Amino acid sequence: INVITDKKPKKITKITNYFGEQRFSTNNIEIGKSLIQKDFKKAAELIDDRKVQESLKEKPNDFIRALRKLPMKILKIYVHAYQSYLWNLLAEENKNLKTNKRLNIIGFDTDLTKEEESLLKKEGINKRDFIIRQIPDLTVEGTGRDLFTEISNLKINKIEKGYNLKFKLKKGCYATEVIKQLF
Repeated sequence: INVITDKKPKKITKITNYFGEQRFSTNNIEIGKSLIQKDFKKAAELIDDRKVQESLKEKPNDFIRALRKLPMKILKIYVHAYQSYLWNLLAEENKNLKTNKRLNIIGFDTDLTKEEESLLKKEGINKRDFIIRQIPDLTVEGTGRDLFTEISNLKINKIEKGYNLKFKLKKGCYATEVIKQLF
């Protein structure tokens, strides 16, 4: 990866394992939160998709029908984006820890810590909201993710207008986050 910059990168061996911004795209977090809160009207209105909008024109109050015009895989992306956003907020609070720890990606079955309970309260939701009876395939369980991830085989070479970077990451980690945290 070539990075054009006049900043010198730090030599690091691990990063805070944030979900990268490409996970979130435009409105993904807000749509995901709307689905969790069962505000299907808001979710459908935020989705910029021809099939969804045509469905709303045909049946203006059938928001679940409109949402179901999208492949389930796409609808799940929105819910996962919201879960990832919550995880990133938790990671931000814990990023100064010296040792790695597993943080919850919150779902309906998560054993919540006080910190997670407080976050959900601030968000105006609870873990049972991750059960979506109206669209059962969107119901999500919790899992875990390491706060930090190792960067292996990091090679930094100065090039004319910046740096050439080579490194390896575990599956599910974001190279964009390595670049952000190197600089």
